[in-house]
Amino acid sequence: MLDLGFPVHKDLIEKALSSIGDEEASQKVSTCQAANQNLYPVECLLNFEALFTLVNLLSARIEVEETVDLLGLRIDAKEWPELEEVLAETVELDYRSLFSGNLETLSRADVIARWKSLLMLLRTQHIITNLHITIKPDNTAECAANVMATHVRSSGGEDSMWTVGGRYDFHLAQENGRWRIYAIKLTAIWTTGNPSILNQTY
Repeated sequence: MLDLGFPVHKDLIEKALSSIGDEEASQKVSTCQAANQNLYPVECLLNFEALFTLVNLLSARIEVEETVDLLGLRIDAKEWPELEEVLAETVELDYRSLFSGNLETLSRADVIARWKSLLMLLRTQHIITNLHITIKPDNTAECAANVMATHVRSSGGEDSMWTVGGRYDFHLAQENGRWRIYAIKLTAIWTTGNPSILNQTY
């Protein structure tokens, strides 16, 4: 066991060395103390591990936020092929608060095809804000956010707009090296306008 320099609780030693071997730990301590000779070896290790954990968590949060942002941006820009980057291979959809019906689990291709069919002839804007992100120990993530989604029929005219306000709950996991959404729940709080524009093809 590496001499950590002063007595510390066994749990701290195990935490410091849980993911690294003695040889690697020794190298890290040497590098650390060369830069700051006032640090005890255990401080070097704990600081390194804490920093490593923090960087990983911050990186995951940034990537999760970017994935959620891209979902709305891709839909509004009608960039259907690019949506594959943000959705998992299968996606659970829960829009029961808005459309009733059932909880669904669809393939990524089917989700994109459905959205394309409903929204292709509409102008949309999804404003997704106040993201609250939780990175889970099992390498999944949860993201709660406010949403206001406006849908406008391209031809204009009376009753050509429908807006939904509410909350999204996203569940994400890493798939093929990037964070992807595998569950979406919309809790609608209010709506205004004409929802039938989703079913109109002119």
